Amino acid sequence: MRAYTAAQIETAKARIRQQSHPKQRDFVFDLALRISLLVGRGGGKTMAAVFRLIICMIGGCDRNTLFIAATRESAERLVWRDLKRLVLALRLTDVRFNESDLTCTFTNGSTLLLYGADDRGDIQKLRGVTWHQVVIDETASIKLALLVELLLEVIGPRAVGPVVLMGTPGKRLEGLFYDATRPGSSEHRAYVDRALPEHDGWTKWSSHAWNITDGCEAGIPAMIDLHAKQLEEKARNGWSDTNPYWLREYMGKWASDDSQNVYAYHAHQDDGREWNQWSPAISATGFAALPAGLKDIGYGIGIDVGFKDAFALEVFAFSYTDPGRVLYQVHEIYRTRLYAQAIAKLLIGEELNHERYGGIVGEIGWPDALVGDFAGSGGALLAELQTVYGITIEAADKPYRYKDNAIELVNSDLHDGRIKILKGSALAGEMTSLQWDVGADGKRVENKGQANHACDATLYLRNKLQAFLPNACAAASGTEQQQAAAKAQTTQDEPAPREPEYGDADSMYQSGNW
Repeated sequence: MRAYTAAQIETAKARIRQQSHPKQRDFVFDLALRISLLVGRGGGKTMAAVFRLIICMIGGCDRNTLFIAATRESAERLVWRDLKRLVLALRLTDVRFNESDLTCTFTNGSTLLLYGADDRGDIQKLRGVTWHQVVIDETASIKLALLVELLLEVIGPRAVGPVVLMGTPGKRLEGLFYDATRPGSSEHRAYVDRALPEHDGWTKWSSHAWNITDGCEAGIPAMIDLHAKQLEEKARNGWSDTNPYWLREYMGKWASDDSQNVYAYHAHQDDGREWNQWSPAISATGFAALPAGLKDIGYGIGIDVGFKDAFALEVFAFSYTDPGRVLYQVHEIYRTRLYAQAIAKLLIGEELNHERYGGIVGEIGWPDALVGDFAGSGGALLAELQTVYGITIEAADKPYRYKDNAIELVNSDLHDGRIKILKGSALAGEMTSLQWDVGADGKRVENKGQANHACDATLYLRNKLQAFLPNACAAASGTEQQQAAAKAQTTQDEPAPREPEYGDADSMYQSGNW
């Protein structure tokens, strides 16, 4: 038995970094003890997992590592050939491969075992071993109860190193893997958010997610070629961007075949042009630059309060005189465990200075609409923000059947391209994946297992902002533009609340004639 030298270990790590795209590298070198990974087909998840296992094995003597897939055959198919190739590429010598046992032993005594999780009796054989790293692939294909038993009873008690759950999304929107990867879940935090103060001391899942387009952007030739074939397959089958199979298998997003998307969000048109998605320049403070030539700008903020669930704050910009009536998402906060003071600091700055505002208000000025859902215990939070910090947030108007009606109005705007959502935002993620389900009464409801916090904040705000947009039935003439601009200036000078000026469908919504 011969240990690897520090120079050999660093050389191997350097070569691994060179062969990985940025999101793969984040995953490979994540030091958390519980790690989740959600990736579409061809995104390089298994390669990244093998990199992790190799780094673990060469980093110390007599380490036991384990790779589990849905079956022993799939474990062999996924890993065995790539493992041999990578060992050769990393110039690691004297590595022995046992074809019958599917074990790989390094010169320092560290071992990798490939295994299947298709039989309860077989997984019991893994008891009694101290595991320095465990990777479970094809997690969505493993029986829910078996996965829980494997983690909590068989692997967990003897795991002294990281445990990784990874795979492509499945059809079942439930279970441990779903909760460890789905948007809005309190069971995981994104690796990129690890430095946020609310995640100090985090011990739950550290999550990673990407798809093949991340490898394409990094210029990896094999992924570029494969993605071109995937797009051909998409066109051949006539799949839309929201087709559940396309979302799951290729884009690595949770989507159910048994329901339809709640929102009519289409990132691109068929010719590839951005439609509901937009990709503006982002300032150092995190705000999107608005299109050149857009004048008479106003802003609105929508909030969906959560503590264990995500707190979502959505900032949208608009023009008082734009006949297109377009709403532009320009900023977003999506976090958990925010108290009143933390929310106040986000809105008016760290110093909580009522004479010289910072934060979001310092960036955009006081918005035309500041609205949020403070149902239940949120009422106390609303009162504290107003009495202690001088921040008045209007409670969201939620009349009878408001949700279905509000979603229909937002979908109308999405269909016509009147809502532009930032690429990669939590709002885009929710609108892409949120599905309808059927409730106990047989009526259509949003799937309760999926996050909708950013969407809800947008619904509240969209309703309030209609009062400030030009009439939907006519393009704004020069005179109308002047009147709107004058009205906007008057509003800035006189902060008194404005009377609603709802048009067409909005007047119906307010009157309850549905």
